[in-house]
Amino acid sequence: MNTMIISLLIVLILLLFILIVVLAILGNRFLKIKESQVNISQNTDSSKVDSQTDKQKTKVEKRKVSPEILEALRSKGVDKSQINSVYCNDHPDVYSNGKCSISLEPLCEQCLSKQGEILVGRKYLDLFLESEWEELFMIKQDKDVKDRFLKTKKELWENDQLPVIIQGHYKINVQDDNIEEYIVVLARPEDKDVVKRSFKWH
Repeated sequence: MNTMIISLLIVLILLLFILIVVLAILGNRFLKIKESQVNISQNTDSSKVDSQTDKQKTKVEKRKVSPEILEALRSKGVDKSQINSVYCNDHPDVYSNGKCSISLEPLCEQCLSKQGEILVGRKYLDLFLESEWEELFMIKQDKDVKDRFLKTKKELWENDQLPVIIQGHYKINVQDDNIEEYIVVLARPEDKDVVKRSFKWH
């Protein structure tokens, strides 16, 4: 009876030892699989980062214009204002990405900052953020009105350094089932009297 119990204990110890060895082998394989998955995901992530960096570089390179092309355009007698509206005011070999709402300068992506719906040149960002802006008036837009507004705004900025922001707004006319375009003029409270006088023709 004692020998039978001893035999059973030996068999149980052997089975327990085999079970521990099998678990160790399986655990080792599991860790290797996990490690290879981590390496694959890290490689994929780094290749994604490399790919994104390459795409950004390509995008920047595509947007740059060679000095030879710029010079050729200028020497062909192309209107300077047309060339300048296509290229950044501060980086003449880079295409503009929009116009600054304060100065109307065409600027590249690097030089512009989007504040809500308003594009502002980074060099005028402090002026924009440190000022309060009031809506002075809204008027229905047509080509002549828009051109006159922009001309007046430009004169105020260039002659008096008075920043004025002109935005386009859209309203849906339910009765006529169409979209109406409006111009909204924003100015600082301290400038509003001068600005209103400048736009009195509207």
